[in-house]
Amino acid sequence: MIQRIQTVYLTISALVAFVLPFVFVKYQIGDEVIKVTSNLFQLLLLFVAGGIAAFAISKFQDRKTQVVLSRLAIIFHFISFIWLYTDFFFQKSDANSMVNAGFGIYIPLLAIVFLVLANRAIMKDERLIREANRLR
Repeated sequence: MIQRIQTVYLTISALVAFVLPFVFVKYQIGDEVIKVTSNLFQLLLLFVAGGIAAFAISKFQDRKTQVVLSRLAIIFHFISFIWLYTDFFFQKSDANSMVNAGFGIYIPLLAIVFLVLANRAIMKDERLIREANRLR
């Protein structure tokens, strides 16, 4: 059913991937503010992961596909986090001035948390349905 808690988690994860990169700062070099939207490929990777999470919502009748799609989105978000963090690390080592990390680096981790919660809820539903079928 579409009104399950995993739908809420997947929606929040998709919104985190689609909206938060435009709001939060990735890092700050001196007075220059760098957002996640400054690198097109990093933004595209976040959008692909958010799109996979949004597509997983429409697969509410096939829970196994939902689990696979959410795990795929977790992988994309993890790659995105590694990319954002290494980009920050290399900027920090190259810059002569102070480099401060912003919340934008941790956007993929926030999305991963909601995807993991969605996976747990999907698996809980799957166990519940198996138990109900066994009782019949």
